[in-house]
Amino acid sequence: MRYSFIVAEGVHDIEFLAQILKSYSLKRITKSTDRDPYWKDIVPKTVPINDDLKQLNDNLKQRVQVPTFFQNKELSVALHNAGGESQLVKIVSQNLSILPVTPAISGIGVILDADTKDSPDTRFESRLDELRKELNKSELTQLQSSLPSSPGVVTKGSVRCGIFVIPDNSSQGTLEDILIECAEKNYADLLKQSRDYIDNINESLLTKEDLKEFHQSAGKNKALLSSITSILKPTKSLAVSLQDNRWIDKETLKLDRIALIRDFVGEIIGAL
Repeated sequence: MRYSFIVAEGVHDIEFLAQILKSYSLKRITKSTDRDPYWKDIVPKTVPINDDLKQLNDNLKQRVQVPTFFQNKELSVALHNAGGESQLVKIVSQNLSILPVTPAISGIGVILDADTKDSPDTRFESRLDELRKELNKSELTQLQSSLPSSPGVVTKGSVRCGIFVIPDNSSQGTLEDILIECAEKNYADLLKQSRDYIDNINESLLTKEDLKEFHQSAGKNKALLSSITSILKPTKSLAVSLQDNRWIDKETLKLDRIALIRDFVGEIIGAL
């Protein structure tokens, strides 16, 4: 069995990547008894974590982040929601430091958005530098030689490692840009009507506070996708829609940016 650990920023990234993993014939594990025992130490056993009552009091509405597991007869993958970009590298080092040494992890992937003014190269370098420091602090210096040289590139050593900057390692954007491409393929009419609705909102009837998130980076794209989801899965989230609807299928997997991400994931898990 080969083991890979992939971390991404948020729940939508995780569900998107879940569909990518399914395209490699990996099945989501829903029962702890079916999960490979290799991962047992990275699943929190108590709440609050580390007996931190202050953390519990400060985060009563937050869920404990538990990886989502996928496997087949040859591969086992832990897909971890970091709960934000600032936690990506910390999540990697914390989990790698407690995983079994034998067998060793065979693939490590970090996936983030290019959703700031910084270039994808700059964001890659920032995460890479942070990862180097965390590996040193966690006494995982043996992994330094496995770190990638540029965004989207996966090293080919004993441990395959890579950092992917969505949407394509070279353009500014977020996962929402990729999902809109999927909608153009499979939900073109819903996309058009949703755009018409959002473009014709009378913002003068709303307060600045009402529109705060709408005017944030990717806010309009998030609203667009939420509008489509409200038809596909009324009362449910985009994360659920990603699981159940045709965002990722045989047709959208052919889209250039999705194919790029799929190949990256395939290299991380050793399927390519």
